[in-house]
Amino acid sequence: DPVEGPRDAKVTIVEGYEFLCPYCYLVNPLIEQIRAKYPNDVRVVSKYIVIHGPPAATAGTYACAAAKQGKFTEMKTALWSRLWKTDNGRPQAQPEQVANLEAVATSLGLDHDRLTKDLDSCQQWLQSGQRELAAVGINSTPAFFVNGRPLRERTFAAFDAMVAKELATANNSGGTAADYYQREVVAKGLTRVKSRFAD
Repeated sequence: DPVEGPRDAKVTIVEGYEFLCPYCYLVNPLIEQIRAKYPNDVRVVSKYIVIHGPPAATAGTYACAAAKQGKFTEMKTALWSRLWKTDNGRPQAQPEQVANLEAVATSLGLDHDRLTKDLDSCQQWLQSGQRELAAVGINSTPAFFVNGRPLRERTFAAFDAMVAKELATANNSGGTAADYYQREVVAKGLTRVKSRFAD
């Protein structure tokens, strides 16, 4: 998965989103504010859920392919800017803009031949994100987990409070920052939740 922020961050935000989801577009600035406030302690891991069909899938594969060339953040920023406009204070999706993403990739300096190859392989990333999030009960966007804990309220105050709490817990846990997430979150967390239809 594409990762923004330090790989040894003590707090990991897993974000399930889609580039044509209006609520994802609206909440993205909050994530950027959190990253700016905690540049050394927070990383954001991207998982993609296709809700709005082929144009959204295309945008996701471009983000993934850009990540393989070290340009994920730049492509993510460009996609939010290109695929949305604000009309009378309301966000309006522009899915037709996915036809112009090759030009966006060129403007970011991405290698064209490698991009073409990676766009195909990135279909697997789209599928794995949907599968992994569905396993923990997530089938819609946006979705957030802060060190494995779901965050339902999407305000800066809610993000900030949960990040601060998780950071305090991490700081008091002992051990190194590099292995904290794997040791305390992944190893101790659920990997699947029972469906309401399951026995």
